[in-house]
Amino acid sequence: MKYRLSRFGNIIFSLTFLLTAAASFPVRSQTGDENSKPILVDEYGLLPECDFRSRMDSLLTELSMKPEFHGFIINYRGANELPEQRGSNGRETWFANHIAFRNFDASRITLLKGGYRSQISTELWIVAPGVNPPEPTRTVPVPTIPERSTFLFAKNDLAVDGDESVLDDYVLTEVKEREEEEQQRWSRESEAEQTADPAATEETSPETPSTQTESNDESETYVDSRTEEEKEAEKFSWADVGVARFIAERKGSGGLIIFYADDERYDIGKLRHFVETGRDRLADNAGIKRTRLKIQFGGYRESTEADFWFVPLNGKAPRPKPGVRPVLKTEEIDNPAGPSN
Repeated sequence: MKYRLSRFGNIIFSLTFLLTAAASFPVRSQTGDENSKPILVDEYGLLPECDFRSRMDSLLTELSMKPEFHGFIINYRGANELPEQRGSNGRETWFANHIAFRNFDASRITLLKGGYRSQISTELWIVAPGVNPPEPTRTVPVPTIPERSTFLFAKNDLAVDGDESVLDDYVLTEVKEREEEEQQRWSRESEAEQTADPAATEETSPETPSTQTESNDESETYVDSRTEEEKEAEKFSWADVGVARFIAERKGSGGLIIFYADDERYDIGKLRHFVETGRDRLADNAGIKRTRLKIQFGGYRESTEADFWFVPLNGKAPRPKPGVRPVLKTEEIDNPAGPSN
């Protein structure tokens, strides 16, 4: 009897394990013999980077378990993408970089451009030998640019690669002083704690002074080899958009750069000058008058960013769209487009 109960328990455990394992695999759209048609491993839209990598790993895992299969990635652009985003291959670059990062055989995966859908999306497929590859589905017509109406052309963060330190020159003096005082207070408290408990200092820093000196001597000092022109180009890379060239090809049109920032942290006057310098570079490179690209502070947003708007001849200027803590009063400007441009 004990043997039978034990055997019955093992059967229950095995069934539970199989059901749990099956539930952990991605849901696939398949009927009949799974090898007779492409197998959908996953489908998703916009994702954080960590989730994106996890989804890609699921495809690589499937292909590793089925070495005779081939992988297909169909990428669909979103019909709501901004004109500046057209022609970019950001998501395809992510795929290629992740495949290389995992040291996976890139020849086993084919990237396909699926055209447009209402929202950006991606499909991950695996296909058995001799089976036709998957084809794009649920596509929509290529969106047209509304040249006769005002529209958002592009948007960028003013801080390159999200590094807010490049904007330190525009931080309010009182904010800098407060942050410096906080840093000094933190340093004093840290030193006081180490003085009061020297044993803790020894535990956290076991190296002897001579060892630390050797380590410092061996460390390499970073040297920025970029030229001043290259540094400036990177500093103002946020302004490297195509809106000025688009304006140059359309007589009487203009543009508006609405920038947003935390006005309790940044000196908006200084930040405006920074934006104006970027605007000047943008206009000069496109060969248009700087006055055809006007600038406006739009109020508070959590991130420091700029929206680039196109305004056709006699078009209506856009209104700022501040964030959670809007500035009570925004600037009033003249229409950036007109017959005189």
